[in-house]
Amino acid sequence: MKHEKQDVLQASVIIAAAGTGSRMGAGVNKQFLMLGDMPVLAHTLFAFENAELISEIVISAKHDEIVTISHLIQDFDIRKVKAIVPGGETRQESVRLGLEHVTSKMVLVHDGARPFVEEEQILTAIRMLHKHQAVTLGVPVKDTIKRVDSHENVCETLERSGLFQIQTPQGFRTDVLRKAHQKALKEEFQATDDAALAEYIGVPVHVISGSVWNLKLTTPEDLVMGRAILAARTGE
Repeated sequence: MKHEKQDVLQASVIIAAAGTGSRMGAGVNKQFLMLGDMPVLAHTLFAFENAELISEIVISAKHDEIVTISHLIQDFDIRKVKAIVPGGETRQESVRLGLEHVTSKMVLVHDGARPFVEEEQILTAIRMLHKHQAVTLGVPVKDTIKRVDSHENVCETLERSGLFQIQTPQGFRTDVLRKAHQKALKEEFQATDDAALAEYIGVPVHVISGSVWNLKLTTPEDLVMGRAILAARTGE
């Protein structure tokens, strides 16, 4: 019975790794930059490789980086990767293509350049999908947020008590995410994340507690912070 219950909890994860990383300005995909003794993407993959409720990993990658990622997987002995899928022109298309290879009833979507996600956050997202159709990690906004117009003049100060900075992983019942992507494709709707696609088809998205350490590496400054986080974790 325990084994059967564990199977019910199993989830797939799509790692969105097909971006260009142009804002990093490193000349190479930011996911291949070294963070300690491993590339950023290897750290991300290990987080899900070591999470007991993850049954399979699907990576959505740039076509010309698939061989590089295949070698990375072999070099670091990452065994849960089921497929490396050529990504699309947008992140949304890349996730949709990855969904075609998912076999679990629940699926997480995670940024390849977000290497510090913790196992408990992954497991909580999966468990919460038994109560909700869609979930996302998030942290409350701490700074004052203002809306500005096209001339960079402040036109509104937002009430920050209801604002969250959204992170990944985001989790979904697989049939819900497929339905959302299909509707968005048909109606040519583009969203900034998969949670917004769930909202688009009227599915409530439940926010669970994320962490300020769950940083997405986007700019050179983020890489500096990432190395500091890694040093704090390893005690170096």
